[in-house]
This record gives sequence, C-alpha cells and structure tokens, in this order.
Amino acid sequence: MLNFLFILFLIIIIVPYILRFLAPFIMKYFMNKMQRNMQDQMYNNQANGDSDYQRGNNTKENTKSTQERNKVKEELGDYVDFEEIEEK
Repeated sequence: MLNFLFILFLIIIIVPYILRFLAPFIMKYFMNKMQRNMQDQMYNNQANGDSDYQRGNNTKENTKSTQERNKVKEELGDYVDFEEIEEK
C-alpha cells in the first residue's frame, strides 16, 4: 500500500513537468500537420479548378451575400454630406 501511494505521488508530481517539457513539441507537430492539410486542400482545389477565382462570382453563396448587403444598404438610407458654413 505504501509503495502504491509513493508511486502515485511521484506520478502526480512528475507528470506535469514532463508535459511542460513536451508541450511545445506536441504543439509544433499538430501545427505542422494542420498546415500540411490546409496546403493539400489548397492545391487540390487549384488542381480541380474549384477555386472561387477560377469559377468567377456566379456562385449561389456570393449572390446571396451580395443580395443581403444590398438589402442592408437600402434599409440604411442615403448618406448626406454636410458642409460647414462660416458665420461672420
């Protein structure tokens, strides 16, 4: 029983230090993996001709967002530019 408590105590004390040491390496690994995935997706989209630049602006999403922006502009009204008048 004493051995078990001693080992448990050591694990509780030592594990945080090990994790603090290994955390930067683990984060670097996952960031590199995420970057590779994003690059693969980008290259696949360009190779398949799926990029927005190649398709043009005729996608449903672009037209829908454009319509929503125009609707918001209509609701806001006109912009009035005031000029300052100097009094003598």
